[in-house]
Amino acid sequence: MTEIKCPPRFLRAEKGDVAKANARYQKHLGWRAENQVDNVLRTPQRHFDVIKEAYPHYFHQRSLDGCVVQYHCPGRIDWEKLRENGVGLDEMMAHVVFTQEFLWEVLDDRQDEGQSITVLDVTGLRVMGAHANVEFLKALLGLLGEHYPE
Repeated sequence: MTEIKCPPRFLRAEKGDVAKANARYQKHLGWRAENQVDNVLRTPQRHFDVIKEAYPHYFHQRSLDGCVVQYHCPGRIDWEKLRENGVGLDEMMAHVVFTQEFLWEVLDDRQDEGQSITVLDVTGLRVMGAHANVEFLKALLGLLGEHYPE
């Protein structure tokens, strides 16, 4: 029997396969170290205000069972405003990491046991002619699925 060396959320994400969950968690720890994720809440976020203004996303209370509810509205991103302020996909993904770390460090510090509910409001999202929105949505879902499993 393989020893469990990962948080429960990684085990849930791998549907109970301990070996896969342990491997995924080790990969996740490498990503955290490489990207200095453990320091992100203490690092100035120079694009925070412009991203908050141009990208509707927020935390909104808790569900009846205590999950933090978060909303993302990628179809309403003002990419022109972001570009004017030097914000591209990399900066947006760094901001998402910042918000997820805030969620799990501040709003719900039950990091291993806590869960959140993510509402993806795709109002205004067009596949044709909106390359930036589609790329952002793919990156957002990839990041959340890979490094913030539930």
